[in-house]
Amino acid sequence: MTSWDYLIIAAGNSYQAKSFEFQLERLKDYILQFANKYYVQIDKYPGIGAGLATAHIISRLFEENKNEAENLKVLLIHSGGFSKRLPHAAPFGKIFTYLPDGSCILEHKLKTYRNIPNLCGPGVFVAACDTIETLDKIEPSAFKQSFFDTMVIFGHFSSLDIATQHGVFIIDKEIDGRQTLKRVLQKPSIEEMEKNNAIWNDAMAITDSCYMFGIKVAKEFAEFCETTEKELGSTEICCYGDFMRPLGTEATKDYIEQADSMILRQWRQKLFDFFNPLTGKEALIIGVESMFYHFGLPNDILDNISPNGPFYNEAFPRFVFSDICPNVTIDNSSFGEFSTIKANITIPEKCLISGIEMDSDSEDIVFIPNTTVITWLQKDGKYVTLIFDNAVDIKSEGNDLKWFSTPIIGKQNLFTAKLFPICDTAFESLKQTFMLIKNGKTNSECTKLSLEEAIQCADTVKMLEKRKNLIMRG
Repeated sequence: MTSWDYLIIAAGNSYQAKSFEFQLERLKDYILQFANKYYVQIDKYPGIGAGLATAHIISRLFEENKNEAENLKVLLIHSGGFSKRLPHAAPFGKIFTYLPDGSCILEHKLKTYRNIPNLCGPGVFVAACDTIETLDKIEPSAFKQSFFDTMVIFGHFSSLDIATQHGVFIIDKEIDGRQTLKRVLQKPSIEEMEKNNAIWNDAMAITDSCYMFGIKVAKEFAEFCETTEKELGSTEICCYGDFMRPLGTEATKDYIEQADSMILRQWRQKLFDFFNPLTGKEALIIGVESMFYHFGLPNDILDNISPNGPFYNEAFPRFVFSDICPNVTIDNSSFGEFSTIKANITIPEKCLISGIEMDSDSEDIVFIPNTTVITWLQKDGKYVTLIFDNAVDIKSEGNDLKWFSTPIIGKQNLFTAKLFPICDTAFESLKQTFMLIKNGKTNSECTKLSLEEAIQCADTVKMLEKRKNLIMRG
């Protein structure tokens, strides 16, 4: 079986890169079954988005591999950023999110992508860090080497609810066996999908997932971005919406003017001018049998691993890599990881638990359905426990925001508000945060952190060492 020449994981900063490298080292033997080499690449500057990060990564490939670059097959996974909407993964990276089978998303992706290097030509395959696409279920006959000369895009049938959060493809005619695009909608409303005939008879739409640049187009794209960056400067660019919307015989420029800055409008116009001429040369491969699973929110994970979900197996434990006493009861729609519980406790439905420690029973700790509960070690040796309602968007802005019954004051949101008490032990931090939810106050004057501060102050290295020990214990 042909392997990827490189697996590249994109990281937002050096601290995140160190965390990724630590976790990749543990997975080294598994990764090398699918990729000859792997490394983490740090974004050149903060806030450039996955779009410019893609260009910088391709530029480095050509600089370091010279003539050999023309033959490379590269898997690039973007995993930078704070993971605001999936807080338990924030210090570690969403690509290393664990599922009940004891494998992380990266392991699943490598497995489901394993046939691609055999079927594709040289190029750069671009994927997200919080999805699993079962591309191994696509018939090999759907792939033609000529497709990979330009750009191959993978689409999947998804419910309309899922489609509103992703790119949606409206298909055009076939050209030389290639399924081409008429238009790409970005996070459309159901009304917008209806208006553009994007809805199929079974109330499904074709959504985006991953794509691959042919090596010639990849090089041209990197050179184009280098020139444009010198001309305009850098800005945050999306490697999905800003790359896909220019494609199609009926692609429109409405979104260009909707950009919130002049530099982004200029970049989007330049990107439109680069990608739109590829229309008719792209190949959309629709995985009729393959599926696209999203893990970007706590409820996405819980839905996927619950009894009716695609990743549920009654043989899998509801806690992985944890030390749990027999008196713990956990609903089969909930999931926990890297925790130690020596207490009589009931965890109700739809809870996501990570890193907590309970040394004994406590009447102050009563788990709430549909919540995420996380304990992190901070760099000063203290602990913070964060609890969120899974139904609430942490990035939401507004005047009437609440954290459970506590109002969020001023212009803050659940990411920036100082809500979470810092304590000397993990158990005490768990109790104090639950007391704050129940009573609106703690039993001591604790310093409080925001989620943003807790991520920045997390002692990721020590937590990863502890995780490694729990994994080795099974």
